[in-house]
Amino acid sequence: MATTQSKTNRSPAISVSQLTVRYPNENESVVRNVSFSLDRGKIGVLLGPNGSGKSTVMKAMLGLVEFVGEVQFAGQPLTSLQNHVGYVPQRYPIDKSVPMTVSEFLELALVTCSHTKAEKNRMIVSVLEQVDLSLKRFEKVGDLSGGQVQRLLLARALVHEPEVLLLDEPEAGVDAEGELIMYDLLQKLAKDQKVTVLLASHEIGLVRKFADTVFCVKNTLVCSGAPSQVLNQSTFKQLYGDGMTMYGHDHHHDHHHGNHE
Repeated sequence: MATTQSKTNRSPAISVSQLTVRYPNENESVVRNVSFSLDRGKIGVLLGPNGSGKSTVMKAMLGLVEFVGEVQFAGQPLTSLQNHVGYVPQRYPIDKSVPMTVSEFLELALVTCSHTKAEKNRMIVSVLEQVDLSLKRFEKVGDLSGGQVQRLLLARALVHEPEVLLLDEPEAGVDAEGELIMYDLLQKLAKDQKVTVLLASHEIGLVRKFADTVFCVKNTLVCSGAPSQVLNQSTFKQLYGDGMTMYGHDHHHDHHHGNHE
């Protein structure tokens, strides 16, 4: 255990090396030779237009799509750290007609755990407090707003106390106030609990405010660095073409998503 710990302390929380993904029956790679790393307790953002491969990078990191290259979390492969990595997908199919409460929804994430009923209840109470949903514990999931559903999905990802959180466009389908609440929560997790956060996004204003490091992706890694370094007109031209300015791309443009987003 001590050996793992010492290696964990030395290694970046996330390390991706030469990641390449090609879907079957397609000639071009959706993602090619993407390499980056992120230290513990930092917030990193994969930034790029629709169809640029942001979500594909994330899915590859989680082992959901086949890839060439190497992905490590704290110096270890995902397989040995499954519960240490939490994932909030872009869309989660919640059937609003199913009469399930917020608490019951979170219990599903604990079905395979060996915790007692009392311990599971404590975990649920704790995680709902973290995402500011304590008052919604016994409400129906179908009655939640878009922003509350996203925070519930965050709670579901946090219930196993992961060291790394991956979020795919957490602002999709959420109003501006809900976005800010979500990002504030993520910043608090990173600062107070040293959780490492990596999210895919194209909300420039939020990225500029909350990210420690930005990884600009357009099928490959275009550039990376602090928001103040990379969020400039030159980068935007590379990512979005001549028709887009960084000032016109700041908030709530369309949320259409490409097949290989």
